[in-house]
Amino acid sequence: MQGDENLICDLPELFPQKNLPANYKFVEPLIYHDPAPDNTWLARIDPAKPVIFVCMGSTGDWEKLKFLNDAQYSAFNIISAGDRSTVLTATHIISRPFVNLSSVLAISSLMICHGGNGTIYHGLLAGVPMLCLTSHFEQEWNVKALEKLGYGISADDFSEEQWWEHIRMTALRKMTPYFKQKSAENATELTEHAARSRPLF
Repeated sequence: MQGDENLICDLPELFPQKNLPANYKFVEPLIYHDPAPDNTWLARIDPAKPVIFVCMGSTGDWEKLKFLNDAQYSAFNIISAGDRSTVLTATHIISRPFVNLSSVLAISSLMICHGGNGTIYHGLLAGVPMLCLTSHFEQEWNVKALEKLGYGISADDFSEEQWWEHIRMTALRKMTPYFKQKSAENATELTEHAARSRPLF
């Protein structure tokens, strides 16, 4: 795991390091951005309802999210990506094998995810709050870092009632002046850090 030069593809604001050797340096997250809009199926979105995006990566347990099929969640547009077992099947859920994250997160009020490194950086870039259901310890570390910044919450021990309350409140939270201000402040801080090295995303 060592080389003459070791590049850390993370943000020191999220994962601070102490006393790094001279041959270790941060190069910021590497994020893929597809400029092509993913807008054909997005026409099915009800513009009067908040959008919840669900992305559990390759390790997430979709069965734990089966409650999203309940009729009370028809108050939201729910987009799922990568649900190979077809757990989420309700009429208020749009399931896709893959999505353009840039397009989907641009219209999302909340992301439910596994806390994977690449996924949370997409969420941070879009300024979308996250509820995280982790599968292993690395994702737990990621979520603890998100909690410190106020961008995410661990949902590992949520009851179905807690899920409903947090989803309802968090999906609306992005629309409040508080979150808009916090998102702008953090985006400015991350951008300023990137300007000292290279473009952040």
